[in-house]
Amino acid sequence: MGEVLRQVSERIAKRLMEGKKLTDTEVIILLLDQTNRVLDQMGRKIDAMNESLGKRIEDVRVTLDKRIDDTRSELGKRIDDTNAQIEDLKASLDRRINDLANSLNKRIDDTNAKMDDLKASLDKRIDDVKSELSKRIDEVTNELGKRIDDTNGRMESIYQDLKEDIRLLYQEVSSVKSVVIDLLRKKLEER
Repeated sequence: MGEVLRQVSERIAKRLMEGKKLTDTEVIILLLDQTNRVLDQMGRKIDAMNESLGKRIEDVRVTLDKRIDDTRSELGKRIDDTNAQIEDLKASLDRRINDLANSLNKRIDDTNAKMDDLKASLDKRIDDVKSELSKRIDEVTNELGKRIDDTNGRMESIYQDLKEDIRLLYQEVSSVKSVVIDLLRKKLEER
């Protein structure tokens, strides 16, 4: 329909350039062509906005995924390093076991307790980070969803206003046509 309006508008514009008077229908067609162009521009802007928002959401998701992976990797490395240190300590203690058995057993038990505390602390910190990141993702998602809903609402309002303007234009044209027909009928009756 847009292409048809454009072609018809070009023909009407040529007639106007030639100094010819335009009919009401031609004026309405020019108005419809301009309205259609404005709606096309708005559609392109909304598409660009939706694409930009989708990219920003994806960028945030990728960043958060990377941070979570980095945190997991770092914690895994630290636990591996700690486990390696414990294994080295056990080997050293085994060589001296005859003289220091009771003392070393107590120290190993203490170290294991500290490891459990450290693991519990790290697990809690991981859970806290996950919870905070999930909350932030939900907030961003909700905010973007609201903005998209607001944009859709504005588009619908503009569309409804445009429909009403077009309906009023049709009524006005119809009214003018009726007046013209009545005038022509009176002129014909007078003859």
